[in-house]
Amino acid sequence: NSSYDYIDHACEYLFEDAVKDLGLKHWTQVFNWTFTQAQKPKWFSKTGKHSAAVKFRPLNIPNNPATVYTKGSTMPFKAVDHLEEFGVYVGGSLQEFHRLTQLRNDQVIYF
Repeated sequence: NSSYDYIDHACEYLFEDAVKDLGLKHWTQVFNWTFTQAQKPKWFSKTGKHSAAVKFRPLNIPNNPATVYTKGSTMPFKAVDHLEEFGVYVGGSLQEFHRLTQLRNDQVIYF
């Protein structure tokens, strides 16, 4: 539900040791994907095959493999058809997550 800026500062602190111990470049590499501004609990019930509200959009930030970062860009969000490993995304829905990943609920940790 929070913005990327907010979770970035918190997670830099929380995962500092894990990033260092695992030899990672950034805390987002601790997870397969990072989703922000998901509008929980609505995220779990949003539906609609063609609705923009259920789609994930890549976030324009440095080191995001889901997009090419352009400093100061106000690039429009474009819905994605696949999730890049370690990518950072905005929005989406549980329905769209399952469609893109083919993962079951018991294979995922949501927090």
